[in-house]
Amino acid sequence: MSWKNFSKNYKSRLANNEPAGTVIAEEYHSVIKSGITFLGGKFTTGKVSLLKSSLTVSFNSMGASPLPAALIQGLTSYWAGGVYTYLPPLAFLPTSTPILPGTIPVLPLPTPPNIEFADVLVSSVFVPHLLTVNANASTLSVPPVLVPDIGFIVK
Repeated sequence: MSWKNFSKNYKSRLANNEPAGTVIAEEYHSVIKSGITFLGGKFTTGKVSLLKSSLTVSFNSMGASPLPAALIQGLTSYWAGGVYTYLPPLAFLPTSTPILPGTIPVLPLPTPPNIEFADVLVSSVFVPHLLTVNANASTLSVPPVLVPDIGFIVK
């Protein structure tokens, strides 16, 4: 899945009256499952329910719980403590070091009227954030060597 699919599915699902928090969380997770780290790691977990909960509270609060803060809280919860797995030929073991969520940019509000909200989420928050998500991979050598793996890519 790609970010284009995220935007398309977001619009389609909202047109079917699905809750925005659920749609964003589930579509984000679908996109992330298709991504990879710079060293070839695949993300094997993601706390979708925490992202969904954070966004849903914000949308239902009618502004009392600001969306930019909810996005930061939800994305941090989604990534924190997750695990990457690495496949040959890189010869890395699955990392036991928790993934660090990185820096999450604040969503610019209000969004420009000529740009879809989903596209602003992707370009202003999701893509820049993924470049800062990081963990340490371990080599198979004795002793193991920790190799920083910073950044996550979704096509």
